[in-house]
Amino acid sequence: MKKNRFMFISGLFLVIGTMIVMLFGGLISSLLFGEKIDEILAADQDLLPIVLIVGIGAAVLIPLIGILLMIGSILIPLFSGMREQSRILEHGQAAEARILALKDTGTRINENPLIDISMEVRPYNAPAFTAQIRQTISVVHLPSFQPGNIVDVKFVPGTDQVVIAGVKTR
Repeated sequence: MKKNRFMFISGLFLVIGTMIVMLFGGLISSLLFGEKIDEILAADQDLLPIVLIVGIGAAVLIPLIGILLMIGSILIPLFSGMREQSRILEHGQAAEARILALKDTGTRINENPLIDISMEVRPYNAPAFTAQIRQTISVVHLPSFQPGNIVDVKFVPGTDQVVIAGVKTR
């Protein structure tokens, strides 16, 4: 989580920093060194294309790197979380759980809410434990996920990793 936050903030600084340098750097350098720059470029005409290429390259590449860092900070946890959930659903131990509380995070994925769920997991051959999970719930199935309801889950023994497998069938 800290690595993703660092990536996002680094990307944001690269984008904003480049915009500030582009806005004010050109203005300040032309005010302070305008005549010297003109003299240098007039003396060596071969230098102008190199200066333009480096300037335009920096103006495009640095913000692009920043944008990629920001996008990566969002997509990496999303895809790694989905992979982890799939692994738990495939290899986890089955149990049932009673939903204790729900909290909407305000995030929507494909118009389905991302919900923080507190639940009491009741393994069939071990003592019950409390788990907190964050999972998207289809809007169609949301009424089935209310406090007090029982759901089927899969979990990794010895950890707090739990994934809802579905609504408890009776």
